[in-house]
This record gives sequence, structure tokens and C-alpha cells, in this order.
Amino acid sequence: MKKILIIPHHPGLEKIKIRLIEIAKALSQDYEVYLVNWTVAQETHSIWERITSALKDAFATAKSYKKDNINVIEFPILHRPLKLAAFLNSHWLKKAISSVKPDILINGSFYMFNINKKRDFKYIFDVADLPVEETNNYFDRFVYKQTAEEIKKADIVTVCSGGLKNYVRDRFSKEAIFVPNGAEIERLRLVNDAEVEKIRQEHNLFGKWVIGYIGHIGEWVNVDLAVEAFHQIESEMPDAVLLWVGLSGNIHDLRKKYAKENIIFTGGVYDVDPYFKLLNLGLLPHRKCLFQDMAFHIKLIEYTAVRKFVVCTPLREMTSLNLPNVIFADESARTWAQAIIKARALVWQKDWDSSVEEFDWKNIVQKVKNLI
Repeated sequence: MKKILIIPHHPGLEKIKIRLIEIAKALSQDYEVYLVNWTVAQETHSIWERITSALKDAFATAKSYKKDNINVIEFPILHRPLKLAAFLNSHWLKKAISSVKPDILINGSFYMFNINKKRDFKYIFDVADLPVEETNNYFDRFVYKQTAEEIKKADIVTVCSGGLKNYVRDRFSKEAIFVPNGAEIERLRLVNDAEVEKIRQEHNLFGKWVIGYIGHIGEWVNVDLAVEAFHQIESEMPDAVLLWVGLSGNIHDLRKKYAKENIIFTGGVYDVDPYFKLLNLGLLPHRKCLFQDMAFHIKLIEYTAVRKFVVCTPLREMTSLNLPNVIFADESARTWAQAIIKARALVWQKDWDSSVEEFDWKNIVQKVKNLI
């Protein structure tokens, strides 16, 4: 059985779905999979939490353990200073490689690890997002340089969007292979109704028309836009509720500023699948910029998989998908309010079910297996 060592671009074994971790879970059914894990501030992003997680990583004990059929590997990881972090992290990674002796290494980290040029395994470098938008500060220049070096060394480069494929070709003169993000479509559609009703009861949502955002609520999410649009439709839709599902570094501030009876922030949840089925309308209010334009937002696929209409900022990669259930709206509250009203009157067409089949994890993982 082939051994695969995976370094995700971001850790997250719980409460958050990370591209290479989801791929690791799927590959573990057919291969012996090892996953490098570390910690980051996820709940509040407070200075104390960031310091605590950084110290926890720096003084971590090298160990391995089994989780969900995956061999998780942990060792001391330094976050800063950048050059020293890359050097020391690579030292510990070499030890892990020497122990595991992988046939394939898949790396999604732009700057935390250096992979040896001389090696006896296949090296796949995965670009999940745009590494940097500019190179006008030290951090961005360092990340860009490290990314360029890893792309040059890699046997194969994979990217999760068409925009990133063009970026890798134009900036680094390398042809990348498009491997988009995926969703477990069948599992989403077969969510038990009892799980949905439990959430409905927990948040007093019986008889409500639920408008929702599911995902990490970072600074790239235009909460103001969605909340203002929601206020504009409240009188026309008195049964509407705006539900925010996911982690945020400033969840306490968001609740303090926006939360009330019909605007709810759940925080991180262990299993998001029932929430997709709960929603009547999905939202993707991401601020339009180069990074977001090049990103492949899997939430759009997950909303569609469970037959929900979506109001979305006109992000370049998402508009290229031509999904029939998505209403693109410019970043003005009035436009978004009109889009929400329009969406409520629409009816799902049965033949739209097949529009996201190519993004089922089974098909995505098969692409990765072909590369392996």
C-alpha cells in the first residue's frame, strides 16, 4: 500500500473543512495516509490565543496518533521569524519523512516548509488560494519567493481554480492541473431530518424562512452588506431569519454589534451538513478582490448540492461556473435585498441536480488518485 504524507495549507481537524484534510480523509480508504497537524488561533484571534497557540506549537512534543483512519503527525512548529521558522520546521519534517518513507508528499503550505530537491518520493504542490496579492512588504515577498521555489521543485502542481491555473502559468512558467474543491453531495442530500429539526428547535426557527451564511466569517466576509440588505427586506418578510454559521476571530464583536432575535451567530459547529439542509437561501457575501476572484468557494457547491438558491457577490471564478441557482449581486444593500426577494419566488428545477456532480468528492479524489 502506498504511503502518502500530506501537509495542509491550514490545520483544522475539527469545526472547519480544509481542502487537503478532506482529500486526506478520502485517500485514507485506499492508501496509508499521514497528515501533518499543528494549531492556530481559530476561535477569537485574540493576542492571547495567538500567543498561546504559537507557544504550544513551538514546544510541542513530536508524536503521532490515529484519527479517522489517518495517521496524524505533530512536532515542534515555529511560526515566526519566517526564515528561522521555515528552516526549523523543515528540519522536523525531514525527520517525519525519514520515519514515514512516503511514496508521495502533497504540500499545501506556501512558506512554512522547504522540501528537498533530492528526494525519493513524488512531490505534489497544491495551490489552494492566491499566495499573495501584492509583494510590497516583507511577509508577502517571503511567501512569494518560497512559493516560487516549491512550485519549481514540485513534480506536479495542482490548483483549485482556473484563475490559479493561469496565475501559476503566468508567474512561474509551470502548467498546473486543475483539481477543484469538492463536496460530499450524497451525504449532504441524505442528512437526517431529525438533525435539522434539532437545530431548528435550538435556535427557535420553526415557521421561519432561514437566510444563511455557512463558513469562516473572516474580514473578507461583508457582514455589513448582508445585514443591511436583511433589514431592508424585514418588513416584506417578517418570517425571515439571518443565520451565520461558522467560526470567526471576532465572534463576540459580531454578536454584540448585530445579533438580535432574528440575526443569529452560532459560532463554530462540529457538523455543518444539517445547516445546509436547514437553510432556505444561501449567501456568499465575500468582498470582491483579486484573492476572492481566484478562489474556488466550495460553499457555493454545497448550497447547490442541497438544492438551495444562492445570492453571491460576482466573483470571477464563481460566475464562470454558470450555476443556474445563483443570483449574482453587486455589493450594495439595495441590490442584495432585491436579489433575496427575487430568490424567494424561484422554484428549483429537477434537471439542475446534475449541475454540481463533477464536484462530488468521489470525482475530485479520483483525479488525485490518477496523479498518485
